[in-house]
Amino acid sequence: MIDTKLKHIINKYSLSFDEKKFQNVKKIIQYLGELDEEILENIILENYTIGESYFFRDENLWNILKRKIQTKNNWDILSLGCSRGEEVYTMSFILNDSGINYSIKGVDLSYERIQQAIKGEYKFWSVRFLKKDLIEKYFEKKDNFFYVKNNYKRDISFMQRNIILEAKDNSKTYDIIFIRRVLIYFEEYQISKILNDLKLLLKKDGYLILGKGEFYPELLELFEPEFYDDIVLWKNSKNKILKKNTKTSLFKNKINLKYPEKKNLQPSKNNIEKNILKDKILKTYTHVTLEEELEIIEEMLNKENFIMAYERISHAIEKYPLNYLLWKYKGFVELRLGKNFKDSISKAIYLNPDDPELWHLKNS
Repeated sequence: MIDTKLKHIINKYSLSFDEKKFQNVKKIIQYLGELDEEILENIILENYTIGESYFFRDENLWNILKRKIQTKNNWDILSLGCSRGEEVYTMSFILNDSGINYSIKGVDLSYERIQQAIKGEYKFWSVRFLKKDLIEKYFEKKDNFFYVKNNYKRDISFMQRNIILEAKDNSKTYDIIFIRRVLIYFEEYQISKILNDLKLLLKKDGYLILGKGEFYPELLELFEPEFYDDIVLWKNSKNKILKKNTKTSLFKNKINLKYPEKKNLQPSKNNIEKNILKDKILKTYTHVTLEEELEIIEEMLNKENFIMAYERISHAIEKYPLNYLLWKYKGFVELRLGKNFKDSISKAIYLNPDDPELWHLKNS
């Protein structure tokens, strides 16, 4: 029954079926219990619409980290699956702005992406969520490219390496480990092993940071969650004990035991705490942020699902009428559907005249 519901949502949004992502979504739902259609859609969309990275992705996370980094003067940070380096440099921006010492290491399997990260060269897409003053503060613009300024490149290293091997390398420990939207590409038994290895790489009270909407029940056996509305940080608490058997799934090998019936049973403190924890995790899926909305729309555009994209954009504009990207995408879809698109593009240009693609669309 749940398989049918999930596949219906995947088809509704023209998403490509992915067995690993599908099994992970089922695992989340198995943990959370019965959910309404809207929550199911949010879980599917957050796990399937990955998109390309960009600077300050998940803005709430960076606001939280700006406060966290004030607690000490030196931070060792590891970014696994760092792609082209947007995450690494975003962390550098906020650490430099706070005058705090740091070392950041970015690791990715792709040689091409690592070379781009070292160069610090980006197209407008990567900075599209930044205000003009922040773009001017952190980047030098040459032609149609944006280059990270040299003072934000200090104490940063990039390495091409397999993430599984890096997770096993405990020659150094870290205060923060980013592994956002990476584990979804691994099998269940690999995820469990990687999480165990990452626990060993984290310093005491260090933080593991996953992508928004990412959740694996095994995390609860290893880390202490800290909830900040729709963001969860996983703390390496001394109260959590490392799993010994990493091949055993949390939901396999259950034994059904029969106990004598008891009357007037009251919920145990342990069960109450588990239900509170589930509610907190559930709340991370109940609200779709503007960033997530745009990622969902961009995925629809990539799949050329223009009719559904148009409906979603129109609804989003009612909530965020001053977001130029929504007007840009609306104009693009109107162009593809043979509608009048000039008004939407003009509104987008008024809100952000620095996007070169808008001028190309206007002259189409």
